[in-house]
Amino acid sequence: MKGKERRTGSFAYLEILGALLVCGVVSGSIYSMFVRTERSRQAGIELAEATQNARSGIDLLSRELRAAGYGVESARALPILAASQFRVTFTLDRNGDHEIGPGEIVTYFLDADRGDPWLRAGRDPRDYVLRRKVSTAEDPLATPLPGTGEIVAYGITQRTGPRAAAPDVPLFSYRGAGGEALERKPGALEDRAGIFYGRTVSGEDLGDSTGTKSRIESVDVTVVTETRQKNPSSAAYDRVRVEARIQPRSEAPR
Repeated sequence: MKGKERRTGSFAYLEILGALLVCGVVSGSIYSMFVRTERSRQAGIELAEATQNARSGIDLLSRELRAAGYGVESARALPILAASQFRVTFTLDRNGDHEIGPGEIVTYFLDADRGDPWLRAGRDPRDYVLRRKVSTAEDPLATPLPGTGEIVAYGITQRTGPRAAAPDVPLFSYRGAGGEALERKPGALEDRAGIFYGRTVSGEDLGDSTGTKSRIESVDVTVVTETRQKNPSSAAYDRVRVEARIQPRSEAPR
């Protein structure tokens, strides 16, 4: 009887080990599924945040650029003062007095100086921010200097892919009446502000104070941004591309 009891005890012990092993495998599988689901959910949140970030920047830019030059005669102030691939400077008659004074010239530009530790944390070091700078008495042209102005969008890459060494997707493209990109015309020069703002629309196409109107009919805006963290599944930053076409009103006062 003692031998039989010993064998029965051994079987019970093996059954317990088997049950524990099965529970461990099942628990591991459930945990793995939970982790994958949570990572997918987080990646979705990151992608939604990146999309909202890009749209918020474009919405603000669109509202202001659409009103560029409105209510001011071109002899007094051109609608768009500088039109380059990675920055635009334009006039905005905020108080409706048909004159352009301090606080009524606005510049949007791409900047590598993120200037905020929170933005730097956990991000691709090649990211840029979209900045908005308003003119002052000391800086009447709202000069696009690194680290100046407010950040309106972050995580901007403007790259076609992760291997692109520098931004190769223009933030702005300025279209003439025939749809041609004015900044790409033969002889177009680099932005006079330097840095990396790219090719710029010529002074002739911008217009002048003698009555020559601006040839810019619309501005195509393309924002390419990325998620704050890499997607665990692909080990890469998810990319979002948001586009808009803006037509400045640029009407003279009545």
